[in-house]
Amino acid sequence: MNLALNARDAMPSGGRVRVATVNAELSAAEARDLPDGRPGSYAALRISDNGSGIGPDVLPHIFEPFYTTKGEGKGTGLGWRSSLPS
Repeated sequence: MNLALNARDAMPSGGRVRVATVNAELSAAEARDLPDGRPGSYAALRISDNGSGIGPDVLPHIFEPFYTTKGEGKGTGLGWRSSLPS
């Protein structure tokens, strides 16, 4: 849900967010690149939007759970920044 809300917030002039499930096959070679990877059939979630994208200064932070570019009171980004101790 938060991912979709963030995509919406990144498209202030409107746009489209697409969420789809697809069947995915993980080969033995691909599984070797993942810490707990096992070859086989999986369901995958595919998400896309036609927003402006993520700037190069923000991109290195996208997997930090409490990182946000939103101002105070404007949301939480992917994490819950307001719950961090000051």
